[in-house]
Amino acid sequence: MRRVTPFIVLVVLTPVACGGGGESASASSSRSSDTNSSSKSNTLSEEEFLEQANKICADAEEELSERSGDRLLDRPETQGVAEFQVQFFLEETAPAIEEQLNEIAELGAPDELTDDIDKFLEDARRALQDLVEQLEDDPEADVGDNPFSDIAREAQALGLDECAA
Repeated sequence: MRRVTPFIVLVVLTPVACGGGGESASASSSRSSDTNSSSKSNTLSEEEFLEQANKICADAEEELSERSGDRLLDRPETQGVAEFQVQFFLEETAPAIEEQLNEIAELGAPDELTDDIDKFLEDARRALQDLVEQLEDDPEADVGDNPFSDIAREAQALGLDECAA
């Protein structure tokens, strides 16, 4: 029996997501190796980086929330809410999270944050891929209380408050 519905996971993950969608998370993750590192040459200060990364997360939360509400209202009557939630996560949320992680990586973290941001991005991608695979294999899988709680703590510790909300 599922302890947490995928919609709750959607709500938890929304701050770790942004625009984009329509492609599968596995297709999106094939690009992640190109943007897995935030160590590109950059002139952003720590404050500027955190401000821009937090804006990516805040904008993403707003956009994904709007899309989820619209799609929920438009779902076929024959589709159960739980089925809708899993489908929305796999089709919209997971690719959006991958895109958001790519955008943060593309900012290029300042030297003092590079190692920690790279670890955060790697951990977030791994957690996302694990959840996607779990839900693709078994849409009724018990996803636990919050499969991204460790990622949220990492984001919070880095000052990515909007990404951890």
